[in-house]
Amino acid sequence: MTHHPFTQSAGRQRGFTLIELVIVTLIIAVLTAVALPSYQKHAENARRADARNLLLAAQQYMQRYFAANNTYIGANLPNNLLQSPAQGKAEYQITVTNATVSTFALQATPAAGGSMTQDKCGVLSLTSTGQRGAKGGSATGQALADCWK
Repeated sequence: MTHHPFTQSAGRQRGFTLIELVIVTLIIAVLTAVALPSYQKHAENARRADARNLLLAAQQYMQRYFAANNTYIGANLPNNLLQSPAQGKAEYQITVTNATVSTFALQATPAAGGSMTQDKCGVLSLTSTGQRGAKGGSATGQALADCWK
């Protein structure tokens, strides 16, 4: 008589019990409940960091514009500095505000329909003097200062 390795013995069945499946499902649910908020916070921080970096790049562009034209009036950001991220769905829109002969301000505004519209930091700003800010969000105190970290 030959024995086939894939056949089950008559008195013994293999598989998982309902209790084992419930326990595994609960473990997965707990891990997901812990990991998902952490991942979402990390993704928001990364998007905000990208917007901050783009504001700094736009500030450098504006300084080069001033060096060539001796004014900030009339400066328009190039396409690669208008949104963050530069490709794909915009999370932030970058704009020049309050441009005068000798000063300017830049803003990174959460894009409508983007995932950052409810961000605690709101609108990030950067001026020609290097002053950094965040307004319109729910962050206060140290959390507000952390918007630029």
